[in-house]
Amino acid sequence: MEIFCRNLSKDELFATIDLIFDYRPISKTKIKKNLSSAKAIVISKINDTIIGTATLKISNDIYSDNAFLKAESDFDFNDFSLELGYMVVSPNFRKLGIASKMVSLLCSNFEDQNIFAVTNVDNKGSIDLKLKIGFEPTGKEFKDRKSQNFLRLFIKRKIR
Repeated sequence: MEIFCRNLSKDELFATIDLIFDYRPISKTKIKKNLSSAKAIVISKINDTIIGTATLKISNDIYSDNAFLKAESDFDFNDFSLELGYMVVSPNFRKLGIASKMVSLLCSNFEDQNIFAVTNVDNKGSIDLKLKIGFEPTGKEFKDRKSQNFLRLFIKRKIR
């Protein structure tokens, strides 16, 4: 298994889009747009098959502001320019530490920047992973306007 953070080839980009779409069925065009403007993408491969990905996206001001406001966080969204997102591992490869390795690699490359993430409160694996690598919850749970799921805001403050 390989885990690396680098620019993706065209084939890797489309395979990553498909992996994310299988987990989170939003527009492939929107996924491609977000990946194309991402600050960093990590992928995990076995042979030539992408089995996982995690992304640091440049935060969308409107989305970020809403998340921080809805959570009633004491932190200012303007201090968090990166969002951890599109953290997906194929079902057959979960519980092997792959997501932890990918996110740790991403965050280690951006220790000098504040990062935030929004997670469904029912996603225990994602919450446990964020806590393990140094994210902390801030504010309170809030309802997603589209899915009606409850979400939680997490932050990881810069080290340097």
